[in-house]
Amino acid sequence: MDLGSRRLSMAVVFCMICAGLLGSNHQVHASAVEGNQSPNLIPNGGFEEGTLLQHQDWVGGRPDGWSAWLPTRNGQQVSVVHNQSHLGSRSVEIKHQAAARTAVAPQPITPVLPGLAYTVQAWLKTQDVKPADAGKGVYIRTQFCAENGSKLMDGPAIPFVKGTTEWTLHEMKIEVPKDPRITRLKVEILLETGTGTVWIDDVSLTETGSDIPAQAFDTIRQRWASKLVGGEGVQMNDPDAAANVSALVERMTNGDKTGRWDTLNKGDHPDSLWDGVISKTQNDSWRISWAYGIIRDLALAYSIEGSPLYGNEALKNDIVRAMKWMYEYQYNPGKKITGNWWDWEIGTPQEVMNILVLMHDVMPQELLNQYLAAIDKFVPDPKKRVANPAAVETGANLLDKALVVTLRGIVGKQASKIEQGRDSITNEFLHVKQGDGVYEDGSLVQHKNIAYTGSYGSVLLGRMADLFLLFADSPWAITDPNAHHVYDWVGRSFEPLIYKGAMMDSVKGRSISRAADSDHLAGRSVSMTILRLAQSAPPAQAVEMKSMVKEWVLKDTTFDNYYAGLPLYELNLLKQLMQDDSVMSRGELVHTQVFAGMDRAVQLREHFGLGISMFSDRISAFEYGNGENAKGWYTGMGMTSLYNQDLKQFSDQYWPTVDSYRLPGTTTDRSSKAPAEWGYYMNSRDWVGGSVIDGDYGAVGMEFALDQSTGSSLSGKKSWFLFDDEMVALGSDIKNLSGNPTETIVENRQLTQAGDNKLIVNGRELPTSLGWEEKVSNVSWAHLEGNVTGADIGYVFPSGEEVAGKREVRAGSWSEINKSGPADPISRNYLSLAIEHGTAVSSGSYEYVLLPGKTSEQTAAYAASPDIQVLAATGRVHAVKESKHGVTGINFWDAGSFQQVTTDHPISYIMKENGDMLTIAVAEPTQKQTRVVVDVDKSGLQVLAQDPTVTVLQMSPSIRLAMDTQGSAGKSHTITLRLDPT
Repeated sequence: MDLGSRRLSMAVVFCMICAGLLGSNHQVHASAVEGNQSPNLIPNGGFEEGTLLQHQDWVGGRPDGWSAWLPTRNGQQVSVVHNQSHLGSRSVEIKHQAAARTAVAPQPITPVLPGLAYTVQAWLKTQDVKPADAGKGVYIRTQFCAENGSKLMDGPAIPFVKGTTEWTLHEMKIEVPKDPRITRLKVEILLETGTGTVWIDDVSLTETGSDIPAQAFDTIRQRWASKLVGGEGVQMNDPDAAANVSALVERMTNGDKTGRWDTLNKGDHPDSLWDGVISKTQNDSWRISWAYGIIRDLALAYSIEGSPLYGNEALKNDIVRAMKWMYEYQYNPGKKITGNWWDWEIGTPQEVMNILVLMHDVMPQELLNQYLAAIDKFVPDPKKRVANPAAVETGANLLDKALVVTLRGIVGKQASKIEQGRDSITNEFLHVKQGDGVYEDGSLVQHKNIAYTGSYGSVLLGRMADLFLLFADSPWAITDPNAHHVYDWVGRSFEPLIYKGAMMDSVKGRSISRAADSDHLAGRSVSMTILRLAQSAPPAQAVEMKSMVKEWVLKDTTFDNYYAGLPLYELNLLKQLMQDDSVMSRGELVHTQVFAGMDRAVQLREHFGLGISMFSDRISAFEYGNGENAKGWYTGMGMTSLYNQDLKQFSDQYWPTVDSYRLPGTTTDRSSKAPAEWGYYMNSRDWVGGSVIDGDYGAVGMEFALDQSTGSSLSGKKSWFLFDDEMVALGSDIKNLSGNPTETIVENRQLTQAGDNKLIVNGRELPTSLGWEEKVSNVSWAHLEGNVTGADIGYVFPSGEEVAGKREVRAGSWSEINKSGPADPISRNYLSLAIEHGTAVSSGSYEYVLLPGKTSEQTAAYAASPDIQVLAATGRVHAVKESKHGVTGINFWDAGSFQQVTTDHPISYIMKENGDMLTIAVAEPTQKQTRVVVDVDKSGLQVLAQDPTVTVLQMSPSIRLAMDTQGSAGKSHTITLRLDPT
């Protein structure tokens, strides 16, 4: 039956219902018709009609035309009630006293017509809905089904509702895909796993048509196509833009006939599309993504104005032919997911949608529709993973899929898919307090417990920029009140982790093991993402973003040509920025920040940046997966990464050659175990975090034990106090009965090609020959010459230490840390300084001060008259006072008193005294206490400023403060007072 006949049939049925010729249980039921309003296609949507039918799933009887789904039986109840309703006298109630799942749905499933638009409405009221997963709750979901009721694909869903709400109308528009197999739509109201009560009333499904003009779809499709080919205002006569296009064309076709177009097997049904890339038998998932990536490049060469291949008829025909071949043999709705799910659900769909956008006007409609059906099969809903229905997508994966679904809706002119893509990201705007997501303190976690700002976080921000670009000035504009958080993340989550254009490796996860990656490449990628996001940002924030990007581009001299290798769109935006004299470069950022949500801390000064990488019972020490990051054990166990004028320190083959057991800042016994795929490497101790005052000074600490990570008995307490231009490191309670040599690595720095950087200890220059190794007693200070001017480093040992120095050539290969990496041997020179604790350690300790950028004379002078005083380094307290600015940091490992401060719980405490003003910041690093009380043996007169979480209990004879730490996720709680001078 054709579409017109089916619509006529439904109209006839509707008329018969109105005339009373069909019963109320007919599959197409109209409960009411007012004026020209479309009939409600859901029977008994108000639950008012008919007698209640007895049924085992329903308490007191089932309403006519409805069914219940209870996959888990945990004492939940579903019933028709008379004491709650939106209209009329009845509603359906779902009540969970224990965590369970319950759904109700019309039965039989409602008939619909392919290609038509419908509106789903339902009134919901909730009471104390508490989902087991904080991101879930009650929601309405839909499924597109065949005539027999079997699901063909997921439809859109409304956002989750939780807590207590009054009667609220929830509505969504649905466009049924133009797929003749789809004849029915299942509408289901589900209380996802959790407790609480929901009441449901007045559920309806009506045909609405579409009030969105076709031009709206074309406009945003053309906007995306414009981005792909370079954006507005691209100057093809610019040498960098011209080089970009020339390189693309050269890869596609060249005089040697080695280009991708040259080597394309051009028959209708060849065994191989490209020899060695993809064939009928060579069809690994990564090969499918690879092949579509090549076709995308061909489509770009065809679509970029100014390209010699622009509009080339033969190339167009070959692109279409290649797409037909790939659809027939590699990627279609009849295929099953094999290999890596990511290729099927993210990698390939992204490339396919970009190709369909670029080639939209010349792509045969039948082929275009076939690909849209394939996308619907493998990416039906951004939140769901087809390969693993139990997985719920978040973060970068979710945003990647949201872009795919949005583009699918744009190309297919299906508004409901665009809305599905847009609405799926709503929860990503919210800050989290645990697990995946962005935290209020700027932390960014993915894969449950990995600090991932510089990798997955970059993708997350990039996809936000893409979606903001697409939705701007369209019928689908983002109106979520929390969307502005994305712009705030730039300064809170990303900017503090970039130093002179380099993204700190400590937040890049397993990507540090990729030969094609580096801190500066990752930094450039994030910089360009921020520049893209600035295009949609509010004016003031856009200027700030552009200012920081200009700063990084001007200071990052590691690229021979910063523009080379950039996508044409980013190249174009950057050219425009660098030529815009109205945007000033930001200057160096002076800032200290603790990312308590991901166990990281940073100290940024004009001449250096320092990153501290920790782990806890919340955050894993590292991640190993897909054969990547095989030696990452100690990268999260106290590693301190010093960035300075030696911009290539960590990008010149550092990770395959550094001694992975002896990373700077770590206390190590060289223990390890074979990493498990996607395993967790946790710290069994929970005191990890720190406090920050004025965004300038910080007290950071970590109690650690390696029993759950490497299996070693090594444990201890470590602190880092971040002051003006120095970092003070303390360690105590170091214990290890394993018999392995235990040491704290003060430094492990890559040297010049000659390896002869000067090392001066206590004024004596030590040998510069590679292979030198020596233990020097009573070391007061040391100084290492940098690889470049301004990269010198001073080290001061306040109590005098025996320091073991070692100058060595280290060899390795990328394949040793990443199974897909090159096996070519590489060697680099290193100098390490270590404090050795012995083989049977019961109470090891250390103290040292790091002085980046200091000359040997400045280091010697500091050692003779230091700005800091170590007040305590015991198993109970670590404390340091900085005299120049009146700052004191104290890490209380246990409740108790130290000097003028008393606390009822373990805390990190930092204070700054300036005349009669006292500023205090307190953090609760275990993230387990709800309230902390701190006494300071001083008398106060006036509160000048305070966080809302701080309560002043008394001002005299001592200052007593209470900090509400419930759900604060390790943040600092700050107050400034005026002291009583008496």
